[in-house]
Amino acid sequence: PFNILRQVDNFKKIRDVGGKDTVNDVYVRDPSTSTFWFSGKIARCTGTVTLEEAVARQWHLIEQHAARLRLSRGNNELGPKFGELEIWVAPGDSELDVAYNRPSCTFLKMPRVVEGVFETVKNAEVGYEGEIYTDDEEGFRTERDEEGRPVKPEITGEVKTEKKDATEEFFNSLGLEKNLD
Repeated sequence: PFNILRQVDNFKKIRDVGGKDTVNDVYVRDPSTSTFWFSGKIARCTGTVTLEEAVARQWHLIEQHAARLRLSRGNNELGPKFGELEIWVAPGDSELDVAYNRPSCTFLKMPRVVEGVFETVKNAEVGYEGEIYTDDEEGFRTERDEEGRPVKPEITGEVKTEKKDATEEFFNSLGLEKNLD
């Protein structure tokens, strides 16, 4: 727990100072499938640490978290491939772009090893905030090809939110017409 809490604290501090540009979303997959599971977010001091170095420095933490996260839901998609899992990254806070299969949001495959990373990158220069499931949440996942591009077509069109639907329903129940657009 100490290492995990330290990395979450580092993540928050780096993000607070550097903003969204210091953060990337992290996805893990079994290389025999096209399913990429969201496992958390990584932050790095961008002036001193490359994205590849940040992931390699925290590889074991990320891989263990992803395998255990899926197991916590009674699923074992990633556990049997522990040690063989791939880590991919997307731009920070890009979950909506990923969910809508936007072609502009491509994942990058990260190397497991970066030579000299443990000697040159200090723990305080990187952080990781792992995904946490609540209630009956199944976990966020996406289908991607070997180049990190969406497999399914982009989702477009007007999206009606539940809040908008509920508000319209409320006004209709009162016999009033409310234009929410």
